[in-house]
Formats: sequence, structure tokens, C-alpha cells
Amino acid sequence: MVEIDDVTIKRAACGSSRAFKALYECYAPFLWKVIYRTIQADPHAAAEVLQQSYIRAYSALKKFKFDSAFSTWLYRITYNTALTYVIKAQKRNQRHTQLSEIAQDKAADRLSDKDMVSRIFAGLSAEERFVLTAREISGLTYEEIADIVGKAPGALRTAMHRLKARLREEYKYEYQS
Repeated sequence: MVEIDDVTIKRAACGSSRAFKALYECYAPFLWKVIYRTIQADPHAAAEVLQQSYIRAYSALKKFKFDSAFSTWLYRITYNTALTYVIKAQKRNQRHTQLSEIAQDKAADRLSDKDMVSRIFAGLSAEERFVLTAREISGLTYEEIADIVGKAPGALRTAMHRLKARLREEYKYEYQS
């Protein structure tokens, strides 16, 4: 991941709209992808969460201490904002599709890759969606993800291994010809 320079971060913290725009342009594409998957692929909601994340980052920018990578700090804000959104959405809807319920629908026609990904992601928790997306799609290391979600890298590796094993077991029949 390419990091933006400290001077730009300091200028943004001092109120430079040009510097803050540079921060936005540098990190927004990656953040949007992570948010999109974390909140179950709703583009309007992802844009809303991205905007809210940047509002929170702007408000807290003067508190950034440069003791970690700026991207890690920003991803943490974004991750927390996305989780807050998911929790509120779950309370509003009061329903959550379970992975086991999806797997029982073996009689349905084979799904396109996009439909399969959507169904798999629907059965995962927000944290599982984030970690899976950050690791497998965006290529973050377990150490980077650990900094963002506040868990040990080893625990994330174990959780990812178990999640992948669970997904392979649940969906093995749908992948067969």
C-alpha cells in the first residue's frame, strides 16, 4: 500500500482542503471496496459510510500521532464506521441470513460468480466480510488487518483458516459441475 507523505497529512490537519482532497483521492478507492463488501454490497450505503468515515477522520485528524501508518489509522476509522452502520442496519431490519440456511438451498440453479459471492457474504458477519475482503481482495497482510480490527495476527490467521474451511464445506456441492 502506498502511503501519503507526512507533510500532506499535517497540512490536512491544519485545514488545507487541497491536502485533505489528496488524502481522499489516495485512500478512497480502497476504502470504498472494503466498505462495499463489509456492508453487503450496497453501493449507496457504501458511499454513505465512506463519506461518514472521512467526516470522522477530518474531525480527528489533529489527533493523529504518526505512531502508526496513516492508512492503518484511517482504515480503523472506516472499519468502525462500517461496523456501526451494519449494527444499525441489522437492528432496523432485524433479520440476518445464516450461512447454513443458504447452504440448504442446494436445489436452486447454479449461481453466477457474482450471485455466489453475494450469497456467501450475506451469511458472514461484518468482521468476517471485512477481514476476507481486506486479505483476499485487497491483499492486506494479517499484521495490517490486526492493527485495524484490534486482534492478534495469529488469531486472524486461525479465524481465516476456519472461515475458508467452513465456506469450502458449505459450498462444495455448488462448485461441482
